[in-house]
Parts: sequence; structure tokens; C-alpha cells
Amino acid sequence: MPTYAVGSKSGLAYVAETVYGAPPASPAMKGLRAKFGSKFELKRDTFSSKEVSSTRQVMGMTYGNRSGSGSLPVELSYGSFDDFIEAVMGGTWTTNVLKVGNVGRSFTIEDQTSEVGVYEQNLGVVMSGLSLGIKPNAIVEGSFDFIFKDQKSMQLVSGGNVSGTFSLGAVTLAMTANSTGTATATRSAGSFITDGLAVGDYITFTGVLAPTTNTGPFVVTIVTATVVTFATNSTVVQAATPNCGYMKAPGINVAATGKTWTRSSGSWITDGYVVGDSIYSSGVQAAGNIGVFTITAVTATVITCSAAAGLVDQNCATFPTVVTPALGIGPLASSLGGTNTAANTNTPFDAFTGSILEGGQPIGYVTGLDLKLSVAAQGNNIVFSPVIQNVTLGQLTATGNMTVYFLDQRLKQKFLGGTTTSLQFTLGSGGSGSYLFNMGTVKYTSHTRDDQENAIIENVGFSALYDTTDASTLKITRVP
Repeated sequence: MPTYAVGSKSGLAYVAETVYGAPPASPAMKGLRAKFGSKFELKRDTFSSKEVSSTRQVMGMTYGNRSGSGSLPVELSYGSFDDFIEAVMGGTWTTNVLKVGNVGRSFTIEDQTSEVGVYEQNLGVVMSGLSLGIKPNAIVEGSFDFIFKDQKSMQLVSGGNVSGTFSLGAVTLAMTANSTGTATATRSAGSFITDGLAVGDYITFTGVLAPTTNTGPFVVTIVTATVVTFATNSTVVQAATPNCGYMKAPGINVAATGKTWTRSSGSWITDGYVVGDSIYSSGVQAAGNIGVFTITAVTATVITCSAAAGLVDQNCATFPTVVTPALGIGPLASSLGGTNTAANTNTPFDAFTGSILEGGQPIGYVTGLDLKLSVAAQGNNIVFSPVIQNVTLGQLTATGNMTVYFLDQRLKQKFLGGTTTSLQFTLGSGGSGSYLFNMGTVKYTSHTRDDQENAIIENVGFSALYDTTDASTLKITRVP
């Protein structure tokens, strides 16, 4: 039965870029919290031939520019999205205060669908908006809008991770130490050959009772159906272990001069590796051999890669050695040879804890508040390239809508008179782990009334403007 992608097993991670459209060489990836429904849409223009043909048919089509856009729905929680909020605002958190500024930022966001082994790396992500919604009896929700430069998509094919795990079940594994620097392991049933174990592979035994030196990893030197001989510099103690197993991985020899990875068994081609793939090498001892490399040639047993600084000769003895086209977030350290920090687990904000001021005065009859920050972000193309080269940022606008129980003419009169006011709302108690949003100069842009059988609701649209006191349209304060 085919395996289908499952959203509940997907994950996101991100890193800030120092060069637009390119993740750092050794990034500190951060786990990214999001709701179901994240969108990373890469579109490509097409052009059909207009040449006249006696067949009355279109004779050809070519591709134009690629463009990416998307949205990230979230439940807002303290500290989870400060990098993205900072990017939308264009400012910099300074003593926990953020104002509108002119700093452009971009990110690489990696989307992992582990159930089917698909990894998408979205490059040059620039935030173009933030929407927040506060409703009664609900979690505070929001969405980040963005555009991006390009997308790399990779598939973890069967055998892409070149290790394998085998359970021997109730089979007894007898370990025998030899005096020649080798030892043997004999199984009472089954076949090492059928399992695919080959000379040059690395083998690690699991579930052995004693001692730990019997675990490995060891380099396989001889294989028969029931006996495997392996080289060892450790003391292997004669022992019989029932209900155990073993892991195997091809031995991989890295050659710096040829920039090659040569495996002792199995086939890179069968595993699905092709020229142009990016491979991620990990589990090796030499730091220079860890990272992402681009395949320039591939045979059954040898992969040749593009030039890589720091590549060194090595017979990879650390188990398991992994060479895979997957990018790898979640349980993997990092797709790009860096680190991966899990997202925080702070509780999302809700509509029960917080406060709001209108014109500097408490307003206790609000039934809903929506805030939308929009940035006029534009991707810029050039000839002879299908992707945008940079993103320019236009004005930031802060607009929104507030619904209140109809109590008096206070808000309507401000709308009719064009009176300047202010809006300030706090998410959280106001103490540690809270955010304070302050719009010091606000004008109401619309006013409607919904007369229902029970409560009558006013709906007031607003627009925040540059405030001379805060020197910003919006000022956000976080309380650590």
C-alpha cells in the first residue's frame, strides 16, 4: 500500500540569511511553530508560441520567471515569532522595544514532510505582512505573509539513508574473539547474505548483553550465510546473546582529490541519486566531510561532488555514516551541517488575559480586534535569470477593525469628526511573557452598525499613522 503524506508528521525550521537567497554555510536552524495550512507556492510563467502554423495548433511553449509567495498561519505565543515580527516591522528589537525601521531581512524556511521523505527549502523568504485576530473565547491567531526567491525540493528515496537495521529476534548470536585482530559472530538461523551484508560494510550489534566492546561498529572482512568476520582493535569477549539484532551501513571512503564518496555495497543509482542532487553527509569523523555537496557524476558505487573546502581523505568508521539527498529537520541535526534548536513551548495568548485602551482610556466592551500590517514588497527580476535578484520594500501600513457593543456615540463621533485617537492593547497579563502594542496616532476610516435582536454591534475600521512621540506607526514592547 502506498504511503501518503501526513500533515501531523510534518515540520518547519528556519534560519536568517546573511546573503539574500542563500542559507549560511553552517546555519543555526530554529524550529518554527505553525498551524496546519502553511503555504509555500512557487509559480512559473509560461509563454505559448504565437507563430502561425497550417495545423492551427500551438507549436511550442517556454517558461518564464519563477515567483514564490505564501502564508504561515500561527497561534501567537511569546517569543515564538520575534524574528518574523522584526522582519515585518523592518526595525530591530532594542531593549525589548520594536519600532518601524528600514532594515531588510530574509530567511531560509525548510518544510519537511517526513512521511514521504520530501524536503523543501524555500530560499530568500521576505516577510510582507502580519495579521492578528483577537476574538472572544479563542486563542489569539495570526498569519505571516511572505514572498520568496526560489525553492529546492528533494526526495528521500528508499535506501537514501544508507544504513539498515535488522532484528535477529530469538536467534542466538555467538561472538568469538580471534587472535588476529578479527572476531566472528555466528547466528543460529537466517542469513547475513540475504540481509545484504557485504565485505567493507560497517556492522553494529544491538541488544548484546556484555560487554559494550562487543557492540561495534566493526568493519566486515568476510561474510557467509551464518558467520560474519570483522576487524576489531577492541577486546571482543566470547558471548552468546539471544533476541538481539544488528545495524549495517556500507563502508564509505571519501577521497579529497577526486571529491568522491565510494560505497562498499549497494548502489547510488538504485537509491535514486542523480547529477544535480544535493547530498547531506553526516556521521563522519572529519569536520570537512560534513555538509551539503552537489553531485556532478554518479555511478553505482561512486558519487563525485563539486569542490568542497576542507574535504579530507577518510575511511568512514563512525556508525552510521549517512549520505542522503534529504535536507533533514526535526530529529536530524541540521540540513546544512549546522545546529537545529527546537521551537519553544510557550502557551499561546488567549482573549481572556489582556487589556485594551482607546484614546488612553479603558474600553471594556470590545468584541473583537483585528490588526493587519502590510508591506509593499516587490521582487525584482533581471534578464537571463528566472528568479528574483532582490526584494525592495515600500511603505508599511497598519490598518484594522474593531467591533464593540453599542453603548454611546463616542466612536462614531470620532469617525465623523476625523478626530485623532490612539489604540493600545496588551496580550498577556502585562507581566513577564507579555506584548504591548501601541498605535499612538489613529484615525477611524469607517463606521457601521449591526442591529440584531439582542446586542447591537458597532464595527469601526481604523488606520494607524506615524506618531511623533513614538517615532513609529506601531511600537511593540515585549516583557521578558
